[in-house]
Amino acid sequence: TIVKNIAVTTMAKNIAVIAVTTIVKNIAVATMAKNIAVTMIAVTMIAIEVSIHEMTNKMEGAVGSKLIFKK
Repeated sequence: TIVKNIAVTTMAKNIAVIAVTTIVKNIAVATMAKNIAVTMIAVTMIAIEVSIHEMTNKMEGAVGSKLIFKK
């Protein structure tokens, strides 16, 4: 029975360790995913801003050229 108890406690310990490691892993993965998502959003926002700037510059350029031609 003592041997059985030792086996059971070691099993329980191992299971607990595995559970903790998996939880830590999952947390690490989740944080990684969050960070990746945040960086992706930031990149897309920057890209959108840049494209908007380019568009406005083009529009201004087109309007400017039209004004110049009108003159």
